[in-house]
Amino acid sequence: MSLSSNQDPIIQKAIGLLEKKSYKKLRALLKKFPKYLAQESAEFELQILAEQGPPEELSKAFDRYLDTFDKILLSNLEVAVQVKVDLGEYDQAMKIAERIFAEDPHNHNAINAVYVVYVNTKQKQLAYETATTMLAGWISLDKNEEFIVDAKLKVILTAVQLSKFHEAVGYWEEVRDKQETYKHLFASEHYACAVRAYTNLGRNKDALELVDSLAPEIAKTDNIVASLPTIWFNAGEKERCYEAYDVMAETAVDPVEIYWNRGLSRLGFGDIEDGLSDYEIRWVWEDFPSAKRVFSSPLWMGEDLEGKKIIVWGEQGIGDQLLFLTLLPVVLSKNPAEVLVEVSKKLMPLVQRWYPEVTVGSDGVVDTIGHQNYERFDCNIPMGTLMQRYYSEHGHIPKCSRLLRVPAEARQKLFPEHIAGKRIILGVSWRSHLITDARVGNYMSVESIPPILEILPDDVGVVALQYSLSEGERETLERYDNVFIPDHDFYEEVDFNALYAGCCDLVLTAGTVNLQLAGIYGVPALTWLPDRDWVLLGEEHYPWFENVVVVRGAPDWNNTAMLHALIEKLKIILRINQPA
Repeated sequence: MSLSSNQDPIIQKAIGLLEKKSYKKLRALLKKFPKYLAQESAEFELQILAEQGPPEELSKAFDRYLDTFDKILLSNLEVAVQVKVDLGEYDQAMKIAERIFAEDPHNHNAINAVYVVYVNTKQKQLAYETATTMLAGWISLDKNEEFIVDAKLKVILTAVQLSKFHEAVGYWEEVRDKQETYKHLFASEHYACAVRAYTNLGRNKDALELVDSLAPEIAKTDNIVASLPTIWFNAGEKERCYEAYDVMAETAVDPVEIYWNRGLSRLGFGDIEDGLSDYEIRWVWEDFPSAKRVFSSPLWMGEDLEGKKIIVWGEQGIGDQLLFLTLLPVVLSKNPAEVLVEVSKKLMPLVQRWYPEVTVGSDGVVDTIGHQNYERFDCNIPMGTLMQRYYSEHGHIPKCSRLLRVPAEARQKLFPEHIAGKRIILGVSWRSHLITDARVGNYMSVESIPPILEILPDDVGVVALQYSLSEGERETLERYDNVFIPDHDFYEEVDFNALYAGCCDLVLTAGTVNLQLAGIYGVPALTWLPDRDWVLLGEEHYPWFENVVVVRGAPDWNNTAMLHALIEKLKIILRINQPA
């Protein structure tokens, strides 16, 4: 804390008491300060609180100080912003930072405070932008090396959060030789992010070399230990992967998410029984995205249902619900008196056509106890658990045997004449509606579509099955005469999405609901998935539908290379002549 410059004798006396830590006498003296020294008196009070605490009292004192006085030393604003950040008072910290920037646009303490606020409030993009701005600023101001290294480490942390793994690795390889010089800047989370970036780029050897180089106290931290299962999973080292999950679980306060991820890994390796056992842990995981519904009836365990009524209820996304419903025959084979299938409202018409013998409703009521509509049921089961019931009885997960067909006249009704008359109609979809940090690498952009269009012969028409089209995506596709964009909101109108997909001769799609729609309608589909994705269940071919061809990608797949592989596979499927 700094004091306003003043040579008044009473100020000098107060400084002497402060240096001697005679706080009681100092407070008595402050009461004698004249009004014109009100700001100096407040600054002495801040000094006392800074040394005696508690921090909450210091924060309140800063509030009074900042509200009362206009001309405040920059160093005091810097202390104030740090106090606010340390206490998690982020809104106030941002206001103080803005006050600092008005005086010093490149103030290190202020920009660092803004960065910390964005990190702690999980505003990942803003945290990344702040870190990159910080780095650019320190470089332009020719700051010393320590500032530059610190900023690069911040960029690494935030870049990994946004799946910018190439950028993170690039900066890591610039700073890793500075570890001894600036030990105080490097923490376990920096090493963990570097490991994660290497792993996601398929550079497992580099990731392991980094882990092996770490000091024991760093290597044993939760951040590093948590990175090991993915390394071994990507390397195809099944037993080491499982062992790494077990090590994590031993020290975890709540290992539920660890077991969930282990289950997905087990399914990816083809250990179906153990994987499905882990998969059931989702209902005791607080952060699982689907609500666990409450019923007075018991969970169906696979017993005969003669004369009984069962409710099969939806969970997770609409694509997951359709995938799980391919296993509904395991329920129907038990001769139930009544089956109620509750799905997302937008799926109801499709599911009713698919399973006309059941009653289809929409999900909604989480706690059903006391609701008359639910009291009549003898048992219930969440859709994802159908996998376990079928596997327990038959020892495998079957390909979908119940397919839908669109009416013969649908093609002429749904498509304009110049598309309906084509020999082949190709449906295309390249991304999900929900693109998280973890999933972004699994999708393409609309820019992947023009290279595909360029190889198609004139007798192939294209329909955009992509839902939630942006204006930019629409503008890209509208340049091509052989592309038809239906006038429907496929995100909400899934029934129309299904009909258009069902009218196609071939669907090229990411692993989204369009893949399930093509499967249900028996339309050949070409898709791409990470190698050992759980949905592949460890099998060479797509296990859920007979009509799906998968191009597998390694963890470090490059979208350009993946697009090239898809185009080559598409040429074979469409029998497009290869150049001599």
